[in-house]
Amino acid sequence: MSQKINILSPKDNIPSEYLMKISTLARLSSLTLLAMLSALTLSVIWSLTRLDAAFTNNIQYHEYTLQIQKHIEQPANRYMNSGDTTELTTIEQGIEQALAQNTANHWLDADISQEIDGALSSIRTEVIPQLRSAGKLTDPQALLVNNERELAYSLKGLAEYAAQGSQRTERPGYLSLSTRYFEHTADLLAALHHLTLLRQHYFTQLDNDTRASIEQHLKQMKVSADQLQSLQLLGIYKASETDPMAELMGWDTEQSQVELGDEARAQIHDLINRYPKELDNAGKFSQLKLQGHATASRHILILKEKLDRIEQILNNSYQTILDNTYWILGVSVILILLTGALMGVLLHRLATLISTSCRYISQLAAGDLSATIYFDSHFHEANSLDTALNQLQSYFNQLINEISQQTGLLNALQLRATQSSMRLENVVQQQQQQTAESAEQMQQLTRSYQDIALSANKTSEATQHVQQQMQQGRKLMLDTSEYARQLNDETERTESSIEQVRLDAVAIREVLNVIHGFAEQTNLLALNAAIEAARAGSAGRGFAVVADEVRNLANNTAQSAEQIQALINKLDNASHTASTCVNQQKKLVKTTVKAVEDTRVSMHEMEQAVCDISDMNAMIAATTEQQSQTTTQIQIAIDLSASLAGNSASEANGNRQLADEIATLSRILQEVTSRFH
Repeated sequence: MSQKINILSPKDNIPSEYLMKISTLARLSSLTLLAMLSALTLSVIWSLTRLDAAFTNNIQYHEYTLQIQKHIEQPANRYMNSGDTTELTTIEQGIEQALAQNTANHWLDADISQEIDGALSSIRTEVIPQLRSAGKLTDPQALLVNNERELAYSLKGLAEYAAQGSQRTERPGYLSLSTRYFEHTADLLAALHHLTLLRQHYFTQLDNDTRASIEQHLKQMKVSADQLQSLQLLGIYKASETDPMAELMGWDTEQSQVELGDEARAQIHDLINRYPKELDNAGKFSQLKLQGHATASRHILILKEKLDRIEQILNNSYQTILDNTYWILGVSVILILLTGALMGVLLHRLATLISTSCRYISQLAAGDLSATIYFDSHFHEANSLDTALNQLQSYFNQLINEISQQTGLLNALQLRATQSSMRLENVVQQQQQQTAESAEQMQQLTRSYQDIALSANKTSEATQHVQQQMQQGRKLMLDTSEYARQLNDETERTESSIEQVRLDAVAIREVLNVIHGFAEQTNLLALNAAIEAARAGSAGRGFAVVADEVRNLANNTAQSAEQIQALINKLDNASHTASTCVNQQKKLVKTTVKAVEDTRVSMHEMEQAVCDISDMNAMIAATTEQQSQTTTQIQIAIDLSASLAGNSASEANGNRQLADEIATLSRILQEVTSRFH
């Protein structure tokens, strides 16, 4: 059943120069993939190098900012809190180190380096002098704190003074007066505590409201101090201290008594009066310190902002490089996937072509030579494969047709070989029959020779009695003459049989030449079939086996024909020998006949030639013995001819069997070729 294998539609109108080649596309795809992989590798290496450089820059810049924080910012903060001048030295050294390191940092851009240098230089030229000036005013509140401490000490002394006054009993008003001292002292201590809190709050913010509260509070304390100053003294004294210098100089060292209450009240009044002025000075000092701290903090903040901005620039650069790397990797992966998809499509089309070709070839192998195939593809290889498969199908059709024709010729040759074998067998049978008859005649001739020899001996013995047995001798001579004629007849028949054997051998040789020609032609046909089977490949393997068998049979036939030829040559030689012997025997028979005739003519002289007859009898006896030996040789040659005829019959039978095997092989070839349709 015809089957048509197609992919889409014919492509007969597409010129071959416009067809694409799968190998070219595969090479282009491979080169493209290799180029993209190389580009991807170079891009990855470049991106990793850039990323490593950006990451290294970030790390180095981070370390650089940490060094600035450690050697500039932190010492500045410590100096502003402690006023330690060693911190200024640390700051100056940190600035110098940062400037030197910035000059050596080739991984920073020139603009960024100049910006950092400007910030560090401004700190060195503007901030450090202000910090040095502000450092001298480390604690602007120290005077106020000392004032408050002295005021508290004086109030404590005044309280002790009032306690001592309350213990005096010589005057009744001292107890109430001491109580008033206690009250004013307690008010001043409470006001002092409140003043301390207001002062701390004021120097924390330096606001006018707090300053007004301090001034108001000082006024109240001054009123309390005035009231305390107006109280009567309690009369408690202490001796004044001796002046060591006066004693050394020999001056008057007479001690005087000092009123304890009067000294304490005067000190309290003086401290309260000095507090506003000291407050003004402390405020100014604090303002200067705050301005210095603000300037330093502002410059440091500016430096920090610049450093943070630069760090952000570096981070953005790193992120940009990282994004570019991801973008390059993504584009490369997409291109690789597209190339892989293209190669996958090519492989799918190629697999489709191969599977379709395999189905078509399987149909050819199954014997379906009517199947057709064509590919709808723009690939040059598909067009070539289509052409090659169609050529293969045409070649198989031609090969099968030729094998069929050769099989028909082989059948004809087999028929001719069979007929020739049958004719050869008939000839050999006739030869065997004639050889058997010749053998029987030769046996008769041998017996005749033996009888003649016996008769000759008897004649030789009877020559002494010739006289008495003449009549019997004449009769015996007649018998001898008759025997001679029979021998002549038998000799002629033997010669005729030997001639017939020779002619049969010539006919057998002609038949063998025909068989040898058949074998050579069969061998040539088998060789042609083997060559065609080899061209057909695996599909013609069965033809190759059959061709080998046919060639073997042809070789066996040729060998058998050669053996028969050898036997025929031996038979020809034996026939030639037998013919020679028969000719000699014929001559002897003629001589014998002549002798018998002469004996018959010369019967009347027998009595006078007894001696001659005796000699002649002896000669006849010798000649008969020689003829007997010659006849024996002829008998042996005829037996050999019979044996060769038997061998010829066996070979003829073998030839017929070979012809039958050729017929079987021809039938097998027909069955094999019938599978292809």
